[in-house]
Amino acid sequence: MQYAITQKRIFFQFKSQKEIHTIPFDDINNVIVNHYKLEKKNIGVIFLAVKKPELISFETRNLKGSGKRHQPTLEFIEKVEEVAELIRQGIQNANRLL
Repeated sequence: MQYAITQKRIFFQFKSQKEIHTIPFDDINNVIVNHYKLEKKNIGVIFLAVKKPELISFETRNLKGSGKRHQPTLEFIEKVEEVAELIRQGIQNANRLL
């Protein structure tokens, strides 16, 4: 899985697919961060608490364990708090425009 974050949205691309999925910041309520260590690296998972999960047209998977996630996630993220803060700022900016 590859991710890109812009000022207005998050892009997701699965390695097995060429299709790119997006979630605009104004569709996200909040983020939740889980930290863990993997091979002596501090990494984490960012859970996106989306407003209407039934409208998300793709599923992310738990890459550390197995199975699909109930909310979209960004997995194996280094500097996870910095990335989460970028997303939080995007959510705040999107809410100001509403």
